[in-house]
Amino acid sequence: MDGAWTEESSEPRWYLYDLARSQMIEDPTAIVTFIRCSLDTARKCDMSRSTLAEIRAKVEKHIKDGYLRSINAPVSARAVLKAWMELN
Repeated sequence: MDGAWTEESSEPRWYLYDLARSQMIEDPTAIVTFIRCSLDTARKCDMSRSTLAEIRAKVEKHIKDGYLRSINAPVSARAVLKAWMELN
């Protein structure tokens, strides 16, 4: 990587934490398949804020230990989540 690391110089990535399997999914095609639903699917928020915070922390750690490390981002670099949602 040339020059200083910036959010703008990094590439967008997709992550989905599969709670049932306790695993991270990074493939956008697999994520789309996982989240696809019909227009009449009811939307609801069931998870506690603490559970959501734990999952978000796992995603951020995965990004730090995986993507940021692979591009040799500085230790001070932080994961930036642009979108975040609960799936039920």
